[in-house]
Amino acid sequence: MPYLVDGNNLCGAARDMSLGLPRDEADMVRLLDRFAQARQSEILVVFDGPSGSGRATGQAGRVGRVKVRYAGSGRQADDLIVEMISGWNNPAEITLVTSDNELRRRARSAGARIMGCTAFAAKLTSTGTSSDAAEDHKPLVGDIDEWEEYFRRGR
Repeated sequence: MPYLVDGNNLCGAARDMSLGLPRDEADMVRLLDRFAQARQSEILVVFDGPSGSGRATGQAGRVGRVKVRYAGSGRQADDLIVEMISGWNNPAEITLVTSDNELRRRARSAGARIMGCTAFAAKLTSTGTSSDAAEDHKPLVGDIDEWEEYFRRGR
């Protein structure tokens, strides 16, 4: 199941709440990669503004199983996220991670599933810890739907 993460919103939630998450983009991407590796999933994280490495608007980078995109100057990540969901072959495959109410509404209208930052942070911070190993094997929101769809299609 692909996860699409509102990077600024997740980093902001880490500042606003005691989520135990890193507050800067690079550390957040590394944590997302550990999560994606453990879950054997793919994550696409979108940040506002241009990248620090001087990439052009909308260009992407990759860290392990995490693809990183920047909205670029003069464009909001929320708009890029909705555009990406709308262009996806099956938007119901996507779980958008955000707590931004307007983005949640727009993404839901485009067909994506939604997970709040607090719920996702709980999964992120428990990945790789031995005390939560059994918890890590429980499906995330939408995992069961994804597998049911997978087997329904006969793959």
